[in-house]
Amino acid sequence: MERARASAEEGVAESDAVGNEAFRLLCLGVLGRLELALGDMRAAGGYLRELPERLLASGMNDTTQPVWADAIETLITLGELERARLYLDAYEENSRRFGSAWSSVCAARCRGLLCGAEGDLDGAFAAFDRPLLQLAGTPFAFEHARTLLCQGMARRQASQKRTAREALEQALAIFDEMGARLWAEKARAELTRIGGRRTGGDDLTETEARVADLAAAGRSNKEIAAALFMGVSTVEAHLSHVYRKLGIRSRAGLGSRLATPMEAAGKPVDEAAQS
Repeated sequence: MERARASAEEGVAESDAVGNEAFRLLCLGVLGRLELALGDMRAAGGYLRELPERLLASGMNDTTQPVWADAIETLITLGELERARLYLDAYEENSRRFGSAWSSVCAARCRGLLCGAEGDLDGAFAAFDRPLLQLAGTPFAFEHARTLLCQGMARRQASQKRTAREALEQALAIFDEMGARLWAEKARAELTRIGGRRTGGDDLTETEARVADLAAAGRSNKEIAAALFMGVSTVEAHLSHVYRKLGIRSRAGLGSRLATPMEAAGKPVDEAAQS
């Protein structure tokens, strides 16, 4: 983290030295992203609060720059909803103009966060659902996990503990697989706020149990991923956790280790696939 901060600060200094305002803004965005990942929202706001406005004033409308979504998420968390809304409107419009699928799903996640902050949980769920469907199976695993994290937080806010836990467990699995430690810590912290069964220990989580059920029933990783709306790599990560917890090396031993091949999570396979 300190190396990342030092590198970005060096970028700011070099940009100042050569008068490159565009690169300076992007380096400040990196510093804000670091504070966002660390959970220091006030520090993140200090870097990110004015960046989208300055980018627009400079004619830099490239919505593939992460600073847009990072700034909007930070402002929403800080309760600066009006400024966040103005930035989000511009972000969505430019995403449509440039036809960027990546920024469109990031904008949808931000819209879900804004709806949740305004108390419109139905609007938040609808906003999160669209990018999750688009992101499943794409190379954008990090954005998929961030959206699952936000969805889980909204579900928890609505006291929907089961669906909140499932979304957060999926986010955690992706973050862990990517080595995104700071973001994995965010997902774990949200899971502890739900109460009840938590990740870790010898018991399977609900998501792990559903993956194990389907694997024990003979479904391929690709079929499991499609049934549960997650990436194949995420299925593989869940299965690795399942094997470790059950003390087996492959899916060949799943049937004998589960209570029944189809009911380790208390659901038949068809119901689990539709949940």
